[in-house]
Amino acid sequence: MADKPTEDAAADTLTLRFTGEDEDGTQLHELRAAHVAEVLQGLVGLTSDFDKAGVFHPEGPSGSEVLVRPAQEGSFLIEVVRFTTDNWPGIVAVGGAAGVPSLASVLWWATKSARAGVKDFDHLDNGNVKVVWQDETAQEIPVAAWEELQKRTRRRKKQLRQILTPLSDRRVSALDVSGPPDDVLEAPGAEAAPTTYVLTRPDYDAVKPDDEVEETS
Repeated sequence: MADKPTEDAAADTLTLRFTGEDEDGTQLHELRAAHVAEVLQGLVGLTSDFDKAGVFHPEGPSGSEVLVRPAQEGSFLIEVVRFTTDNWPGIVAVGGAAGVPSLASVLWWATKSARAGVKDFDHLDNGNVKVVWQDETAQEIPVAAWEELQKRTRRRKKQLRQILTPLSDRRVSALDVSGPPDDVLEAPGAEAAPTTYVLTRPDYDAVKPDDEVEETS
């Protein structure tokens, strides 16, 4: 049996705060249990794919394990902690190795690629990729994360759809996401992934699964 992760082993935390109002005008303080289950399943799947791709450590998969902390007061808050289950040196906090992104950044890039799409990209001398989105913004992304974004697009949409499921509830108006800052370098004209950002219903709509048509003969 693996040792129980300690606080010192945490790689990074991701805070998801769903905001909105109930029909009587009071602040949102509860979500449907089925929706919360979808959120967690989506996060576990997203983390697993990018971990296997070596995104969270330059030497390869780090054996990430996703845990959930008790909810705190205020709206409906989910705090997710990604632990590394393998004994990688230097992985005690985000920034332990150059170019290691946080889970919050991975979620941002994934939703951005679904919402805006890629207009152009360029491989940089430092090994990262400068990506220009169709909304004319640009960001520098580690090559492992960039390569993973090009794969499993249908599964990625499903994962994002799960994470954003509560936005299908008319009581929920937004998802506030926050995480630690990254040490990913910024190319000229590029912006770092934000450490805090807001996702809304258009983001949920952008990851609607493609219609699947079965052809029979």
